[in-house]
Amino acid sequence: MVTRLPPAAKLSLAVRKNVREDYENKKESFDKELSDLLGAPWTFDFDPLAIYPYAESQHFCKEQPGTVLKLYVEGVMTSLKWLVEAYGEAGKKELNEIAHAHTIQLDVGEPEQIVRSTDSGTAVVDGKLVILFKADGFGSNPHWALGEASLFPAVNAAPGSQPMTFLARLGISKNYAEKADPAKKKFKDMLQKDITLDPNFEEVFAKLLEESKRPGNSIVDTPEWQLQFGRYVANYFDAMAYQMECLGFGTDEMLREGFNEGVESGVIKVRIVDALKRQRDCEVEIEDGVLYLQTTLEKWGWNPNNIGYNIGDLL
Repeated sequence: MVTRLPPAAKLSLAVRKNVREDYENKKESFDKELSDLLGAPWTFDFDPLAIYPYAESQHFCKEQPGTVLKLYVEGVMTSLKWLVEAYGEAGKKELNEIAHAHTIQLDVGEPEQIVRSTDSGTAVVDGKLVILFKADGFGSNPHWALGEASLFPAVNAAPGSQPMTFLARLGISKNYAEKADPAKKKFKDMLQKDITLDPNFEEVFAKLLEESKRPGNSIVDTPEWQLQFGRYVANYFDAMAYQMECLGFGTDEMLREGFNEGVESGVIKVRIVDALKRQRDCEVEIEDGVLYLQTTLEKWGWNPNNIGYNIGDLL
């Protein structure tokens, strides 16, 4: 455990001047730039007196801590601009809700909180985003402040009331519609009726999340699988639409009528089952007028293009 150093009682005149010129006098503009980016009032809350004892072992940080604080601000802006560019309004909304205090702080972190490749970490504390540095690493790689490697795991682990994680929701917002929407249109064009695609996100994700925590699981517990969750769900709809096109549901009236009679609800739903009945990786099942695209935990995401090629046998 890191031994926290007591705050500095005061700073030398030269150091105070540097802090004032490079951080305090610019803080209003820093806050405005951050707030404009995230679409809500945000503030930087760096405490020079609390931080300075960790700067004294390095000459540049000791002499110009205000400049280093400015570099951390610039690193934050670079990281969050990337987030907004990559995930748009959904990214801003998620961050604003999870880090609800809309405050960014800077503090020493425990070794296990630091990402080795960046010498930086992130924590969410009482709704505040906290940039973490090593006890002997203040000022090391400030351009990585709130970088994806530390920001995403920290925000993903933050407490919240929503049923899916930050990463799952973020991935759905970015990756689901680009495949699911065209698939829905294909179904409508083929079947000449509106079709409801039910991704069953919450139930499917809950099962996958639980499986990811099991030793020896088939889902590697890394942020990547959660970010790709929405894409994987959409892949099943996309593959089913493709199979039905190939089988002629768009041109064969008998096939179309058979589908509309068998799947009378007009609902196509993804689910995870304990075992498959007919296929090795994924299969379709019709129950109570719903067409289920189903797979198992062990086969999640495997060969979705194989789904539904034998749907005619069920109609």
